[in-house]
Amino acid sequence: MVSNIDLQYLTDKTGRRTAVIIPINEWTNICENIAELDKHEAFKTNLQGAFKEMMEIEKGNGEEVTLNEFIDEL
Repeated sequence: MVSNIDLQYLTDKTGRRTAVIIPINEWTNICENIAELDKHEAFKTNLQGAFKEMMEIEKGNGEEVTLNEFIDEL
């Protein structure tokens, strides 16, 4: 992925890279990909929480919820 991007570097007096410049369209793609990953991570976290809650209900440590009650909470 990165090897296909036309990167430019800023350097200090000794030639050490201090910053990178990437084309704006690549930056936009990176930001969109991060936003998509955030959505997936949030979904994963919510799903894990739901499974934990389900396990607690099966153990008798939580209140069962009907499908209608669940939908109403959405």
